[in-house]
Amino acid sequence: MRARSHVLHVLCHALTPARSEAAHWRALVVLVEYPGYGLSPGRASSAGIDRHVRAAYNHFTVTLGVPASRVVLFGCSVGTGPAAALAGAVQAAGAKVGALVLQSPYTSVRDAAAHIVGNVAYFLMAERWDNAARLRGLTCPVLVVHGTSDEVIPFSHGAALAALRQQVGLPISLHAQEGASHNVFRTKEDLSVPIACVPLGGCLAGACMYASADAPGCACAVLAA
Repeated sequence: MRARSHVLHVLCHALTPARSEAAHWRALVVLVEYPGYGLSPGRASSAGIDRHVRAAYNHFTVTLGVPASRVVLFGCSVGTGPAAALAGAVQAAGAKVGALVLQSPYTSVRDAAAHIVGNVAYFLMAERWDNAARLRGLTCPVLVVHGTSDEVIPFSHGAALAALRQQVGLPISLHAQEGASHNVFRTKEDLSVPIACVPLGGCLAGACMYASADAPGCACAVLAA
């Protein structure tokens, strides 16, 4: 049985009010919990998180038949690493997701840790998710959304990711959430609308979902981890 939705959004560690925004995105919202987090059993690890996110993606693309080109991956904060890693894995397998959206991303986990504890982080921890290295090779459209007053992961991380994409000539959009912190921002203006305006695998031909409620063939599903 094929999924009725044409676009699948995969959200990793997303804070967006997914259920209410599903109507704007015309999306099925699916939240994937990390092992060892919340009510999910198991032990938290980068390998386990990557495995859970990939299993959710496979369920929709393999079992339900949603094409990779109709998948939009959305990572927030810690989740930007798993989201970018999944986009890379899909591309390495010969396919390409419709788009990758990163909210409050880090250039790498060690870079983010160094902001908090200093350069000792580079000696004490191994790299788990290197977003800068990953984004240099991803050919799908990428949207970076980042608060200019983010106290956890500085805005400079998101700006650096956008700059490196520009340097290598890959599709990138940067939305600066003016005055927003890591967890406090305007949901509609600084998150929902920018995401809805991403050209989702050609589904909207570059048009904004908020202005395209009657566009034919534009149903979306959102998978959140």
